[in-house]
Amino acid sequence: MSSSWDSNSPVRALTSMHLYFAVIYGVISLPFLYELFSSFGKGQGGLIEMTVFSGIFILWAFAHYKASDAVETGKNWASGASYFLAVPLLLGIPIGTFFGIRMIMHARKLNRE
Repeated sequence: MSSSWDSNSPVRALTSMHLYFAVIYGVISLPFLYELFSSFGKGQGGLIEMTVFSGIFILWAFAHYKASDAVETGKNWASGASYFLAVPLLLGIPIGTFFGIRMIMHARKLNRE
């Protein structure tokens, strides 16, 4: 098995992509959390929507973080999780599609090792 620092190994690239997306989704959740906490006590509507959106982004960030850990430690389910997390990225044309395809390519290489 190759090292995660090996240039031909997909482990380092896939781990980095998952960590980047964990940070991105965590940052995206901050405005929703700010709006959620600032609207408490004011009686404004939209609390349910803000709770749902912030929860989705936080869970998605956590999923990418756990996938990066699984890829780095060589878990059996890491490539499947990478496929699962890459598919929604394909809808984000053009940047998300690029990263989704790259993530799928690296997960396929990881599956072969």
